[in-house]
Amino acid sequence: MIGNLIDIKDFRIKFAAARKNVEMTQSQVCKKLKISKSTLVDIENYRKDVTTEQLEKFAKIYKVPDKDLFFLKKDSN
Repeated sequence: MIGNLIDIKDFRIKFAAARKNVEMTQSQVCKKLKISKSTLVDIENYRKDVTTEQLEKFAKIYKVPDKDLFFLKKDSN
């Protein structure tokens, strides 16, 4: 992808931190999102991407704007 890139590590770390900030377990999030625990673990550990729809659901559950769940990588130029 050309232009701004998503810094995947910051993106995934924010998912786990956001979940912990609302004091939810992985199991609780999985139940609300109707996803498997292995899927959530993969998302939180950089192994799986999320769709825009999933991102919106995570933001609602974690009580943060969806834009706060990821950061654009700064241009190195």
